[in-house]
Amino acid sequence: MNPPETAGRLRIRFFAILRELTGMRTLEMSLDKPEAVGVILDRLVAHHPAIGPYRTALRAAVNQEYVDEAFTVFNGDELAVITPVSGG
Repeated sequence: MNPPETAGRLRIRFFAILRELTGMRTLEMSLDKPEAVGVILDRLVAHHPAIGPYRTALRAAVNQEYVDEAFTVFNGDELAVITPVSGG
């Protein structure tokens, strides 16, 4: 379903409040090995403690498809980190 990519870097995109709290729209990182989305999210919280309170509500999309935290990401993928929003 998601072939391993050896070239490139993992591109992480932040949306909504996460963009404000991290001060970034995007972040690129090289993975030593494929990682689960949940591991990446935990790593982001460790480096950006301000997003910690949102950790349980964070959702992810890889290459524009929603995935669960067990989904594996590779270098070359794009990971969008999203907080749920409500509206009316």
